[in-house]
Amino acid sequence: VPAVKFGQMVGYDRMADYLEKNGITTLVREGASNDLNPAALSLGSLTYGVSPVEMASAYGTFGNKGFHVNWKSYTKVVDNQGNVILDNEEADGERVFSEQANYIMTDLLSDVVQNYAQEAIIGWGHPGIGKTGTTGYRKQNTDAWFCGVTPNISTSIWVGTDRNISLTEGSWYVAQFWGRIMRDYHADLEPSSFPEMPEGVEWRTVVERSGKLPAAGFSFGLRSELFIVGTAPTEVDDSYITFTVCKKSGLTPTKYCKETEERTFFKIRNTTTGKDEYFDEQGNLF
Repeated sequence: VPAVKFGQMVGYDRMADYLEKNGITTLVREGASNDLNPAALSLGSLTYGVSPVEMASAYGTFGNKGFHVNWKSYTKVVDNQGNVILDNEEADGERVFSEQANYIMTDLLSDVVQNYAQEAIIGWGHPGIGKTGTTGYRKQNTDAWFCGVTPNISTSIWVGTDRNISLTEGSWYVAQFWGRIMRDYHADLEPSSFPEMPEGVEWRTVVERSGKLPAAGFSFGLRSELFIVGTAPTEVDDSYITFTVCKKSGLTPTKYCKETEERTFFKIRNTTTGKDEYFDEQGNLF
């Protein structure tokens, strides 16, 4: 649901433009059945699919500071005298994402590896970023993916069949397979790293539930997020309120309460009664 809502905010034409700038060539833009829809662009099920080599090329943009370089099967061909017959050396590429946006994206993809697909962690001083993915009719998992990038290489792995047979395992196992390959590939390479945070990016503390700035004195349910300077939220979350409660019971103090304290609660409008209800940080109704 979040991916579909985000896609609607961005716009399907714009999403398709970015896919093609990153080397995806199989998009269908015209006709009664096309890919300019949430199923194709937000959930990742294109009419003609995507090849693993194009996915690797697209993810390579994140490892190139936002520049996309078209994939190629050779760099040059020489004869037995060392003369270059065909020259296909890597070009500088085309900028797709700003350096700031690209850095934030690599940070997000790093979180996937560190906190979900830990089997993709390479170690030995080689960071990895990536994303799992599954597609299939009615949760049948007919396709399982992991696309990952290190400072040295971009790699995409697809597991599936030509007959769309339902897989017994999902993309987490593909991430595990990717990790094994990358550990072998990087075993003899020097430690490497992605670029440092560029100018124009900042960390800001926001309220997890709303994404807004926390009110003064509010301290729970917060998280730090990266923003391009000038794009951080400016609106303060006003759905939180401070009440004086009995320290022992957590309820409204009575004459029998010996000690009180200030506690912060968040309010949610009850759509049935039309009234605000207040909950503490454990989700208990006040």
